[in-house]
Amino acid sequence: MAVTRVRDLPLFWKLLLPFLGLIVLFGSLGAFLIVRNLSVRAQDALDQDLARRSFEARSIARDRELYLVESANFATNIQGMADAVGRSDRAAVETLLGSVLALKTDVTLLVATDDLGVGIVELRRTAGREPASSGGGQWAANRFVADALRSKAATRRAGVIRDGGVPMLVIAAPICEAADGCTVRGVAIVGIGIERLADDAAGKSA
Repeated sequence: MAVTRVRDLPLFWKLLLPFLGLIVLFGSLGAFLIVRNLSVRAQDALDQDLARRSFEARSIARDRELYLVESANFATNIQGMADAVGRSDRAAVETLLGSVLALKTDVTLLVATDDLGVGIVELRRTAGREPASSGGGQWAANRFVADALRSKAATRRAGVIRDGGVPMLVIAAPICEAADGCTVRGVAIVGIGIERLADDAAGKSA
């Protein structure tokens, strides 16, 4: 097979070949720069989207925690709660907690314990159903609940638990008899399912 040397080519091709080489070189360089620019822009857009979603998730979690604090304050300060808990009057406690659930419609768990951390009334709300009532849970096994029971200044505690297999963000607040500072009669535990937080975040990002 004959090999054509550059010096044997017609003058036209001798003049054209360098330009073809430059076109290929600059074309490849241009394609690389375009692809690189698109990649950088896509990464920047992804980083911004992740940062936005992270900020929204933190904002939603903070708002929900404030909502739980407000709900816990309502449960602990409602008139007659400390007395009913001190007497372990299940019927009275359930009536009082029911009024809290009626106003705090996003709360999915609401518990009042005695001074040993044993549930007097435990209300759990599921979609489309009336709140189910039970009692007897050993809530003091959760450290943040035990800390709230030992509180001398009505200090609230936050934690994450699994209740019936459902992960929840919860607040535990002492139920005080205000005879002398805070004589703890029990603890109010207010919770919201973490899945609800995820749904809120997904809805806000949509």
